[in-house]
Amino acid sequence: MANIDHAGSNYFFPPDIASLLTSNSAPSDSQLRETKDILNGYLTSLNKIESEIQQQKAILEDLYAKRTQKQHQVASCSFVLSPIRRIPSELLAKIFQHALPWRGKMSFREAPLLLLRVCKTWRDVAMSEPHLWRDLEIKAVSSQGGLIASRGKKYALNAAHWFRRARSLPLSFHLSFHVARVLSGFTSEDVEDCRPFFQTFVEQSDVFLGRLRS
Repeated sequence: MANIDHAGSNYFFPPDIASLLTSNSAPSDSQLRETKDILNGYLTSLNKIESEIQQQKAILEDLYAKRTQKQHQVASCSFVLSPIRRIPSELLAKIFQHALPWRGKMSFREAPLLLLRVCKTWRDVAMSEPHLWRDLEIKAVSSQGGLIASRGKKYALNAAHWFRRARSLPLSFHLSFHVARVLSGFTSEDVEDCRPFFQTFVEQSDVFLGRLRS
């Protein structure tokens, strides 16, 4: 048998067959029969290898599935053992205070409203901590140039609901309004447009206006 390295692979053939791999000579009938027998043997071996590959793939996929299951189990245990679960509510409330922006905003993308969406424990702590709710900033925006009275009532009610959670603490409130058309200067007409808004806001804000510190 000759070991022929053909196209980077090893082929084992009798010498008379191996010689055909390096020429264009026509094989004899006996060489054809012998080559077919060799081919059948290789095909049988190839099928066995393919079968083994599929078996190994199935084993590997099963191992991947088991690994994923164990990873979830480990994550569940880590969740239960997380140190933050054992932090006293009083300390958690102090941590929440350090997460506050410069001024409180009615946005679920920032604390304190963001804290309400994490879990029930965080929500309960945040709702019961008055220091999280003593500051608020509201930006009233009007694309038409007028801030209608009904919008003032809405903002006032939202502010009252917010400050109710601050209990008896002194409050800090910042209200600003933006008129989209004020690119060439603020006019007396704009002031008149805003008057109903502020009148309604003050009327609806008597619940907390007396407690404002700034």
